[in-house]
Amino acid sequence: MPICLDIGVVSKNDIQRPFEKLTYPYKRLNTPWKIDILTDPDRPGDAFNSYEGGSDTILRDFLETSIQGFSISFGATSALMTVLPPKAFGSPRKLWRILVEGADEWGAADMDEIFNFPGIQYVIESYDDTMDIEQLEFVTKENFPWGAYGLIAARIH
Repeated sequence: MPICLDIGVVSKNDIQRPFEKLTYPYKRLNTPWKIDILTDPDRPGDAFNSYEGGSDTILRDFLETSIQGFSISFGATSALMTVLPPKAFGSPRKLWRILVEGADEWGAADMDEIFNFPGIQYVIESYDDTMDIEQLEFVTKENFPWGAYGLIAARIH
């Protein structure tokens, strides 16, 4: 069963280190990435358009331009990474989010390393991509659904 990661990030700039950590295994595979950029965080159905750059430019373009988020399908694998701004698609969440589906490449040590990067508020590893936290403005130890089906591990500041 594929693993899902949900990472809460304080600022756009704080996405760089987890992005580099999470994409490293796929860069080694040397397969093409399909990258779409988020054009409208208020319209889930039509929110993404094709990105003309490549895997070597998406992070720089994201950090240095008005790109609000992006989605990457990693070549021949089933893994998908999506970076979303605060309050995307009507969510009350006030943090940037990195969502990774099909993350079979990472383990608990990677989760702990990502959790200790600057600006990371939480890291959730599960078999479910939302873990019933979609309507939370902030994820805290007190409001997190610790008994939720599919939860593998969670680290919350």
